Amino acid sequence: QRKKSAAMEAAIESATSFKWDFRYFDVRARGQALRWILLDSGVQFNDNQVTDRDQWSKSLKKDGSFAGLLGLMPVLNVSPTVDIGQVLSIASYVGKKLDYYGPDNSAEGHALCDTLCSTAYLDITNNILLILWLPIRMPGADLTVTLDAAWPRMVDVLDRLQSFLGDKKFFLGGDKPSMADFFIYEAFDVLDYCFGGNKMHDKFPRLAAWADSIGQRPSVAEYKASSKYSPVITKSPKESEVIAIMRSRTV
Repeated sequence: QRKKSAAMEAAIESATSFKWDFRYFDVRARGQALRWILLDSGVQFNDNQVTDRDQWSKSLKKDGSFAGLLGLMPVLNVSPTVDIGQVLSIASYVGKKLDYYGPDNSAEGHALCDTLCSTAYLDITNNILLILWLPIRMPGADLTVTLDAAWPRMVDVLDRLQSFLGDKKFFLGGDKPSMADFFIYEAFDVLDYCFGGNKMHDKFPRLAAWADSIGQRPSVAEYKASSKYSPVITKSPKESEVIAIMRSRTV
């Protein structure tokens, strides 16, 4: 388990006076990387999973006290008057508050961590979400063409990440994971689930070994074994069909 720094201990002590509330759907999608960071930190928070989509669209989305300024999830409620929305904004707050920016606390170190997080989230995870929802949002769209267009960029990103990781235990070095590790872990795990088999492990062996080590952290392993976790990514009505097509492909 991650050794807590003085900054993290102070943040956790402060947060215990007001239990944070992390609000998102009962899926991985845009929220799971943030859950991994919160779980790994040891901070007490409520994993508030919205299971009723009708309730969300009809009432919760319009309730600023729940859905925040923009009426979007995920939302992290950190005080009676402060809700933080949007994935990367939440990550930035949590990274600073709970000391998850890695060993280099300079502005340049933070920028590098942000770059890794946004690359994993935007170039991989978010692209997969768009693909999984494609048959619903664009009926009749050719999924094969979309995959053919998206996959080369994801391969390029993964190759670069694998090269950057090298023989380090964590992406930014040191003896503790940063939030970049959890964003990249979730992106890789989503791809591993979508393509199935050992395809990702065979194509990116160093990344796969690193991802396996992150998956064995108590915070991750225990959550994955709990009733809170499901490997389902979006709950799109067509998700299983899209994944079946992805699993039939070579990588």
